[in-house]
Amino acid sequence: MKRLLLTLGLSLSLGYGVCQNVEIGEYEPVFSENNIVMSVAEGTYTESNRSHVRYFLKYENYTNFPVELTFQKELHYGDQCYGCDDNGEQEYTVKIPANSTLVFDEDHRSKSFYIFVKDENGWIKRQLTELEIKNIKINQL
Repeated sequence: MKRLLLTLGLSLSLGYGVCQNVEIGEYEPVFSENNIVMSVAEGTYTESNRSHVRYFLKYENYTNFPVELTFQKELHYGDQCYGCDDNGEQEYTVKIPANSTLVFDEDHRSKSFYIFVKDENGWIKRQLTELEIKNIKINQL
């Protein structure tokens, strides 16, 4: 069983992301196996009058065949935990084509590509206090 605990201290060195309303910092690899890499970067997502800090996920496939990456996110917002009971609520699957990189963009906006950290406007009071990516599985398609 693969488990990965991320600390909430990723360095914030913002650059411009791939969407006009996203600024994403430098990606740091957090998982690498069999030429499949998952990386995380802290960034800001802005839309209308909302501004959220998020962790953005990047998936890289350096193989000559498509793969399916499945994982679970355990998200702690203070005393409340999402994904702690392993009921599949926080399970995600990403299909990565051969020799490709997938990032949050106009075509990839699902929760497989980001994690909410905090609301910079203060409308949403909860903040991410701990994050664990676990049960990582790679399947060749």
